[in-house]
Amino acid sequence: MAVTVHLEPAFADVRVQALAPTSSAAAELGKKAKIPSQTVMNLIVSGGRKLDARDLLVVDEAGQLSNRQALRLLELSRETGARILFLGDNKQTGAIEQGKAFWLLQQLGLPKAELSESLRQQNNQKMMKAVKEARLGEYARAIGFLHGVVSGDKASKLAKNLVDQWMQLAPETRAATNILVLDNATRITVNANVRRGLQKEGLIAVEEVPLKILAPAVLTSEERRMARLYSKDQVVMFNRDVDQLGIARQTEYAVVGFGREESGREVVRLEDQQGRIIHWDPRRTRASVVSVFNVQDRGLATGDRIQWRLATKELGLKNAERGTVERMENERATIRWDRTGERQEIDLSKYKTWDHGYAETVYSSQSKTYPRVFVLAPVDSPLVTGQNFYTAITRAASSVTLWTENRSDLVEKLKRNSGQKTSSLEGLDLIRRSGTEARLEREAARIQKEHDLYDVQRRELALLRTERRSRDRGSEPKGLAGAGLRATETLTALIERMLRNRPQPEISQPKQPDRTTEVRRDRGRDR
Repeated sequence: MAVTVHLEPAFADVRVQALAPTSSAAAELGKKAKIPSQTVMNLIVSGGRKLDARDLLVVDEAGQLSNRQALRLLELSRETGARILFLGDNKQTGAIEQGKAFWLLQQLGLPKAELSESLRQQNNQKMMKAVKEARLGEYARAIGFLHGVVSGDKASKLAKNLVDQWMQLAPETRAATNILVLDNATRITVNANVRRGLQKEGLIAVEEVPLKILAPAVLTSEERRMARLYSKDQVVMFNRDVDQLGIARQTEYAVVGFGREESGREVVRLEDQQGRIIHWDPRRTRASVVSVFNVQDRGLATGDRIQWRLATKELGLKNAERGTVERMENERATIRWDRTGERQEIDLSKYKTWDHGYAETVYSSQSKTYPRVFVLAPVDSPLVTGQNFYTAITRAASSVTLWTENRSDLVEKLKRNSGQKTSSLEGLDLIRRSGTEARLEREAARIQKEHDLYDVQRRELALLRTERRSRDRGSEPKGLAGAGLRATETLTALIERMLRNRPQPEISQPKQPDRTTEVRRDRGRDR
């Protein structure tokens, strides 16, 4: 997304700030717009400190906001006077947590402006057509506009074929071609295949350092509050101190068991680095404060690509940042980061939230742009959805090559599985009714305004008539007074004519749905 901030002199004191649900998206918007950036969660945790009516919060990838995040943002806006501008696309991947707040806000009357065509693909007509058709749900037509489609094999062979074709590219073309997959398991497999190929070419050192990494566990906010869902060998980290338990922020605590206190309360037993056991009740800690990881083994060598997996303030690193390992000395790596071009030495025995950085999930890629994209879409994957397909192909500026077992089966799967959430408000039919109520309120306000104007005009006419009757009982003034009176009479005649010709305002009734179809449908269900 190309974003530039232009402020008129009258608004010179406005402070524009970039926000997004993920740190990488926030940093991307901040970099392009040349404005400060932070994640939505950081702002929420801070309680909106220092915000006031001078602030304009530009929230990118708003479709990834959960209901809770959106509600808290709106509350902060109301409390501080800060204004909010949401940017996003309802057709792209949504929030992992509960809700689809961005869509709901629009359905309930949030004013909006829309871009009618994609700017990312504006220099490639075929890609523009592919994106347009995918947005409309015409997946067969969208696939037809892609650069290429590879099919006919099983998913495992397709993954190998994708890596083989990527390896055949020139080094500079590889760097501009991103590999997108749907889930982390596939990402790990593709990364391993790429590393083997690069080691054969001598582009990655054969000798590698064995390391432990912390891979994010896939738990929702509600699941992080349930003690029984934690398992041994997981690691828990907190982004703030929990004083009553002696827990320090950004410190690893190993899960060593699950238990129940005498009161019946379920707790997770955590062990710190000194061997101290802590009985922790997840329900007493906000889920947004807690991160849960699985411990996994990785090897890292000079020449490897690396991706950071958790925003780390003390290192100045955002989530999903990528870089190249230029040197390995035991567990210390010197990394040159793509975003800044700067080199940084990191002790990977202390900072473990990283992984190999060749393939990337579609969700992680949102907000980013690449010249070319390779997409692996196994038909049997539950993550093959219209939403993920649309997000994946919109990452590319010039070309997309797709790997899937069968093109027709993929099209049918995309049609069946849009990936869009269904809000509970939709199920209760509250969205349609709330939208109708909002329209009726606006219509009533318009009619009331017209009635008020009508009453003012009638009162003015009554005054003019009173003045005319008073004048008829006396003599007509001369000079300027007489001229003024004649002008008043002319105005009176004009207003009378306007009121006679103007129809009375009427309330326009909303169009009623065709109940016949609904009755037939209901009868069909009864049968």
